[in-house]
Amino acid sequence: MRPTENDAAFVDIETFADRGFSLEKMSTRAYVEDPRFDLLTVAISHGADDVLFFHKLGTPGVDSLAEARQTLEQAAAQGRWLVAHNTDFDGLVLSKLWGISFPHVFDTLGYLRFLGLGAALANGAQLVGRRKAVAPPFGEESLRDPVTLRKLAKYNAVDVAICRDLFRAAVADQTFPDLEFEVVDKNCRENLAGLTIDQSRATELAKRYAERADSARATLGAAFPAFGAGNLNSGPDVVGFVEKLSGVKLTTTDKRSPDVVVLKAGETAAGRFLRFREAVRAWDAQSKRVALIADGPARIYGQLRYYGAHTGRFSGGGTNADKVNIQNIPKGGKGDFAELKEIRSIIVTEPDESFISCDLSTIEPRVLAFLARQNDLVGQFAAGHDVYIWFGAATFPGVEIIKGGHNDNLRQLCKQAVIGLGFGMGKRRFHDRLAVETTVEVAESERIYQSYQQKFPRIIALRKQLWKGFEAAFKTGLVTRVGGCVFRRSVGLEQAGVSVTVTLPTGRSLFYRSIKREMELNPFGRFVPVYRYADSFLFDPSTSNKAGGAKKARGEDGQLRSTLLPQTLIENIVQAVARDLLVAQMLEIDREPGLRVRFSVHDELVTGCQRCMCPRRDEARPKGTKVEAQHDPDCPWVRGREVVVRIMSRVPSCFPDLAGLPVAAELSDTIRDNYGK
Repeated sequence: MRPTENDAAFVDIETFADRGFSLEKMSTRAYVEDPRFDLLTVAISHGADDVLFFHKLGTPGVDSLAEARQTLEQAAAQGRWLVAHNTDFDGLVLSKLWGISFPHVFDTLGYLRFLGLGAALANGAQLVGRRKAVAPPFGEESLRDPVTLRKLAKYNAVDVAICRDLFRAAVADQTFPDLEFEVVDKNCRENLAGLTIDQSRATELAKRYAERADSARATLGAAFPAFGAGNLNSGPDVVGFVEKLSGVKLTTTDKRSPDVVVLKAGETAAGRFLRFREAVRAWDAQSKRVALIADGPARIYGQLRYYGAHTGRFSGGGTNADKVNIQNIPKGGKGDFAELKEIRSIIVTEPDESFISCDLSTIEPRVLAFLARQNDLVGQFAAGHDVYIWFGAATFPGVEIIKGGHNDNLRQLCKQAVIGLGFGMGKRRFHDRLAVETTVEVAESERIYQSYQQKFPRIIALRKQLWKGFEAAFKTGLVTRVGGCVFRRSVGLEQAGVSVTVTLPTGRSLFYRSIKREMELNPFGRFVPVYRYADSFLFDPSTSNKAGGAKKARGEDGQLRSTLLPQTLIENIVQAVARDLLVAQMLEIDREPGLRVRFSVHDELVTGCQRCMCPRRDEARPKGTKVEAQHDPDCPWVRGREVVVRIMSRVPSCFPDLAGLPVAAELSDTIRDNYGK
């Protein structure tokens, strides 16, 4: 579904804004629903036609907002695509203010993210050889002054022209597959439809979690009165107290730090203190998080961000979704924190709908084994065998391992190896990862580590080969094919410096922009090459990229760069292929009558279907009884489940190079009128 320029209506809307009222800190919904909201101007172009300008004080029948509304209603009725830069805003204004919904939507902001470029329209303007006009004040007074009105009309029209040029570029760009037009369209339409929030449920959870936090705080205070007025959120306070208890001086209080993991796992005073501290902070944070949601709206919008990660995966809407980040909602929990998964239940269905939840099963190890041609592991996945027990049998010869039974702890250790070691995790980190879950000796973790290296040599080799392909493309421009991927030095976009494109077996490409290679001293006292790339390249470095993180550094040119290692490269590629599988399956499900994917969380699709009304649906099901036994033969939820799991258990036909990849899916067995189990 690749639209043309003539299929589109290009739109740009300007509204009242000042220092105290803007989208800087407000969600789009809050901004549009605020009493101060005021629609000032609308610029529209049909295809390649001239830009039409309409404004609040325009002449009726000529250039007023009433004419703009009529023009857009006609465009929607004609089946045109709504194309804008940030359709979460322009589309929501049209929907809420005028009740206009387009059958298809394309966001040029998403196209820039796909290319690995800063998504601001000013940045996109330079991509297509344009420059944004200077913005006049956004208030009604600008419409009354003829000079300022002309400036506003020019500003509006230029934005439409930039948006149209970006759309033309996307249509002509063969690295932007047809599938991505459908994915952008789907993402935009779901963002504009929104999701319902159960505020009473959120209130209940916020209260309960706050009680858990108070209880944990009281327990900590009784066990460690000497901590006194110390601040649990203060690194120096915690480090100093742990040193008094154990003699160990921590360099960080990060719960993932190896030193913290080791201390926390023990039954020493320091270990108990760190566990109590984690409980207080966890329940405190979640109670405040859910309380914010409870005080928010009953419906959120902009819940999914297309191309939120470099791999192409969705991320949560954050502030734009009224701080409901569905990608960060706990999916499960263990031990003392099991209740946190109940946060999922705040997302509820529409009145006539039930949810079907289905995950891609262990998709990353499957993709990794397939790309590496590690055929023994691929065969185990394809046959539906328990690969963790199979790997455990090779690691611990003669030891019987039964899932959920005898030596299940060894199965769990081997599961961590199969899931994690393929991306190049080192011995120390692997041991620390295992130590978070269970008590494990260093010798045992090293045994599992070495067994993985010996059992899966093709996976180990693939990581090295992919890295060689990347370096060859960067240094010499040599085109290399490795593991179904093609590496080449990017052409065009000279402003972005040396860039490398990785074309995946799915036909989509990953872009590593403005790569800098520097020699740095490693922990072993040797100088080694380090590669960094701008995952959101800015043509104009004066437009600061505010994002940051531990693995990012700002260069002298103003670009914010991420470090690229062999481990991150192979992980990017595997996650990107898994993402393409998921979105293609999502679109296939949407084509089925009565089914509509409402949102995704990592490797899970949550699909809406006609509401289940079966009288026995909520009864406790005896172990071993099929779920169909509780539902009528024509139950739409049961039939929908069959369709969803069938689609998610196969490779879509649009990816012939992935034929033979053993895809499997796991359905939730519980009927849902909310997202919680």
